[in-house]
Amino acid sequence: MNTMQNNKARSATIKATLLIALLAMIAVLAGCDQGEQTPNNPPVEQPVAPPAEPPVEPSATEPTVEPPVEPSAEKPQPLGQTMEIDGFMLRANVSRTDDLPDAMAQQYGISADPDLSLLNLVILENQSDQQDATVSAEVSAQYESLTGQLADIEMRTVEADGYVSYIGTLDTSSEHIFKILIKAQPANTDQVLEMEFEVQLDTHDTPYTE
Repeated sequence: MNTMQNNKARSATIKATLLIALLAMIAVLAGCDQGEQTPNNPPVEQPVAPPAEPPVEPSATEPTVEPPVEPSAEKPQPLGQTMEIDGFMLRANVSRTDDLPDAMAQQYGISADPDLSLLNLVILENQSDQQDATVSAEVSAQYESLTGQLADIEMRTVEADGYVSYIGTLDTSSEHIFKILIKAQPANTDQVLEMEFEVQLDTHDTPYTE
């Protein structure tokens, strides 16, 4: 009887031991599964930094260089004199014929010559209602050198577009500084208008051409 009881007790002890060992193994396996599980929360994506832009190179464009401005070859201004006498105005000028505009030289029938100068005279009536109204006159002219020698200038009348002027040429090959002496008697008057002025011509060597 005792033997049977002992066998039963031993069998129960073995079963209990096996049960405890099985429970321990299950607990260990459960812990390993939890450690390997991935959290339910989705992974948080890290913000991606934008690619670094290359540094901006300074503009290699060179500044535009303007071409140098050539000095304009202006015609020398005529040398002359303006004088008001007894209600009239006399305007006279002297210029080298190679400095004259081509149209003017053709109109006057004058060839370009650095040794030839042109005297141009206009007589205006100040009391006229028409501004710059030229008048006809009897005109004579001379030029005087520095040594006091006088030479006549043959004057002729030029009419164009209702205007009247008087022109004459003089040889200035040896004289570049001289005096001009003018006498003019307007038509239908007894007045004699006298004018005198000094001229110093430019001695440039290259004639101006348009």
